[in-house]
This record gives sequence, structure tokens and C-alpha cells, in this order.
Amino acid sequence: MAIQSQVDMLLNQDVLTWNNWRFANPGVFIDLSGADLHGAHLTLADLNGANLSRADLHGANLTNALLGGATLTGATLTGATLKDATLPNANFSRADLSGADLSRGRLERVDFSNATLSHATVSGTLMNANFSGADLSGATLGGDLTDANLSDANLSGADLTNATGTTPAQLAQARSLQGTTMPDGSKHS
Repeated sequence: MAIQSQVDMLLNQDVLTWNNWRFANPGVFIDLSGADLHGAHLTLADLNGANLSRADLHGANLTNALLGGATLTGATLTGATLKDATLPNANFSRADLSGADLSRGRLERVDFSNATLSHATVSGTLMNANFSGADLSGATLGGDLTDANLSDANLSGADLTNATGTTPAQLAQARSLQGTTMPDGSKHS
């Protein structure tokens, strides 16, 4: 359960005040689990290592946010903006990121296992990201996918035109590639 004083501080004060508090209190565990943060303006917020599991962040603006090592398991981020966010080692397993914008992010080793990313834009550094069992139907997936796990991922109708670092063996592990635009520009039937 979220620590209400942390939720209140994040929502009722500006991000600079929040970040200064984080800097002055590096050992404090941030627990925003289950919090209602929908539509929140969290641009540049330092949420590194925070627990945001099951939080409602739909429509939130997390542009340039720091979410390295954060836990967002089962969180709702539909239509959220995470452009240029720093997310290495974040856990989005079972999260709903439908229609979210995760463009130009640092997404190394991010866990998107069993997450819903349908019609999302996901690009940037995606090396070693885990998309196993994820729904990426209709998503735009670009950037470096070297060693990304695509096993059992639904890539039907996805656009991989700007994806690099993929191998045929990697793509063959996907559950569905029907209608997917492949990195070479061809359509998979």
C-alpha cells in the first residue's frame, strides 16, 4: 500500500521539490503502490527504485523521468507519455501500456513480460529487454533490440521498420508476426 505522505508530496508539490527531497533522503524507500496518479505531470521526476506496482498512471506525463529499477508490475499506464525516460532494469511485467509513448528511452534490461503494449510506441535502447508473452499488437517498435527476448510475444500488426539488432531466430520465437512490418520493410503474412 502506498505511503500517503509520499503520494501527497508528489502530487501537491512541484517536481523540483520532490527531487530535492529525494536527494536529501536517499535511503527512504518510495512506496507509491496502488496510488492514483492518473494524469499526473511527473516530467523529470526521480522515481528510481520506487514501488509503483498497481499504480494508476494512465495519461500521466513521465517525460524524462528517472525510473531505473522501479517496480511497475500490474500498473496502468494507458496513454502515458514516457518519452526520453530513463528506465533500465525497471519492471513493467503485467502492466497495461496500451497506446503509451516510450520513444527515445533508455530501456535496457526492462522487464515487459506479459505486459500489454498494444498500439504503443517503444523505441530507444532496448538491449536485453524482456518482452516474453507481451502483447505488442499494432505497436511501433524501434531502436536496438540486441538480445531482447521476444518469446511468445504477440507482434501481429506491429511496425519493426526502425528496429535494429534483431535476428531471424529472435523473431521466430514470437507467438504471432501476422501483418508485422519487418525491419527490412517487408510485411509478414
